[in-house]
This record gives sequence, C-alpha cells and structure tokens, in this order.
Amino acid sequence: MSIEPAAELFRFQQFIRDHLAKGEAMSPEEALDLWRIENPDPGEHADVTNALREALSDMEAGDCGVPLEEFDRAFRRRHGIPF
Repeated sequence: MSIEPAAELFRFQQFIRDHLAKGEAMSPEEALDLWRIENPDPGEHADVTNALREALSDMEAGDCGVPLEEFDRAFRRRHGIPF
C-alpha cells in the first residue's frame, strides 16, 4: 500500500499544528519520532513480522544463530572498531 507523499505531508503538517495548539513544544526530531510511533508504516510492520516469523522458524529447525562473541569480533573487524 503506497501513500501519496503530498497527502502524507499534509497529515504530518496537521499533526504538528494539533500538537502546537495543545501547547506541546517539541524539537523536529521529537515530532518526527512521535509521528512515526502514532502513524506506523504498514509495509514496515509486515516486513518486521515476516522477519520475526522466519527467525522463529529457523530456531525451531535448530538454527541457533551466531554467538554474540563471534558477531562482535566480525562486526568490529568490518567497521575498524578496536577490540
């Protein structure tokens, strides 16, 4: 389901106006965070739900993933972060 950008911006603008009218001052970052909490993207929710179902299925099939220590070493190596 695709949302028309102009309509979404109009709804966001109204969201900001409503909060300002109530005397709720917030930074732009806080406003965007609150908007995303109150108006979640249905497509993103479906993606996360599918990823969780797949991970649970993998666990039930015996896949325990990568131990944290192994992931940490590889992540640090990849990003040049000292051990």
